[in-house]
Amino acid sequence: MTSSLLVVDDDELVLASLTAYLQFSGYVVYPASNSSEALRLANYVLIDLVVSDLRPMGIDGYTLCRELYRLHHIPALLMSGFYENYEFKKAAWDICDFIRKPFLPNELENRIRTLLIRVTASPTGSAFTGTYTNASSNLDCRVISYHLP
Repeated sequence: MTSSLLVVDDDELVLASLTAYLQFSGYVVYPASNSSEALRLANYVLIDLVVSDLRPMGIDGYTLCRELYRLHHIPALLMSGFYENYEFKKAAWDICDFIRKPFLPNELENRIRTLLIRVTASPTGSAFTGTYTNASSNLDCRVISYHLP
């Protein structure tokens, strides 16, 4: 079964590149250029994982991650070149993962695949139960992003 990803980024070039790469990798991808679009899309489409920028237009990526999990139990992978308070927030919410930009495409794909496997294998449907691995060593991830026409 093909997994569906919601990809969220307000940078059009990044969004288009991620969408094209992930589609080529076999995922159904729903791109969103802002948080409002992502929330709206998640109400109409079944999403397996969200891949989102940490600071998309609208609400921040942490809040978006928390809201999508609360409403739809969708796990998320946050992306950012900024790393400052991530560990504190991740520990507090325990519903999303993080990948630091810039990253290699295969690193992103490996993280997505790992998160999707964890969600499927978990009896609670959560990717964030059990052992957590560091990003530098096969980190599991969730992805947030999509774009409505």
